[in-house]
Amino acid sequence: MINATGSARAVHRSGLRYVFQTAAPLAAYGAGALELARKLGLKRLTLLARGDPGSREMAARAREDAAALGFTAGEVEVYAQGTTDFAPQVARARAAGAEGWIAFGLPQDAAEMVKNFRKLGFAPRLFVAQGAAAPEFIKHVGQDAEYAVGVSPYERRAATRGNARFVAGYTNKWSSEPGHLAAEGYAAAKVLEDAVRRAGATDQEKLREVLAALETETPLGAYKVERSGAQAAARPLLVQIVRGRREIIWPEAFATAQWQPYPAWESRQPLK
Repeated sequence: MINATGSARAVHRSGLRYVFQTAAPLAAYGAGALELARKLGLKRLTLLARGDPGSREMAARAREDAAALGFTAGEVEVYAQGTTDFAPQVARARAAGAEGWIAFGLPQDAAEMVKNFRKLGFAPRLFVAQGAAAPEFIKHVGQDAEYAVGVSPYERRAATRGNARFVAGYTNKWSSEPGHLAAEGYAAAKVLEDAVRRAGATDQEKLREVLAALETETPLGAYKVERSGAQAAARPLLVQIVRGRREIIWPEAFATAQWQPYPAWESRQPLK
């Protein structure tokens, strides 16, 4: 069985021998943000998570990885669904001297954070919010969305193997551009196709052996699994809002633009 869209780690903790994950796991959603923070020389981070299992899993692993990389990061701040007042979190981040703000949640959460940032005059050197990758984020806050960094499981512009062909074929057939769920389904099918070709049969044990050892590329990026079948290679992308457009900034191999600093509010100029 190919696990195309189930990103939670729990799926691969149950000892299932025939389940192989193709999409990036939730545990990988903080990887790009931490890599960017490391390159910027940041030391102190604030980590936040919406109060749902997926967001908390992302943030918990990000905190573990941050500690391993030498960052100073307190406990993950879990906020309730529907939160609009992030002033207490901003105050604690300021008091802790946080240079980076990394949050896992929905587009409306990212938008409310930005509204609070502007109101309170808060601008960390790095602002990453998972939901900032979604088109709705820009609709919520307009030009205030500029320079925010979002976390995306898939981007149509990414120069991953077979992506251009996939986007063209999907658009031609459905008269619309593919989203991440379509890409995840396609990637799963391509991995299975590759495994069947290599195995030379559809025998269950032969396919399992091939899928467990297979290393390949899909529109989502790399495919390689751990012994549990959990994905070990695919990583979400970081996108930054630049002049109203999502630009890929990480991984660098797929970048469409270079990262730009998150400026102080008083130094920003209206876009023309």
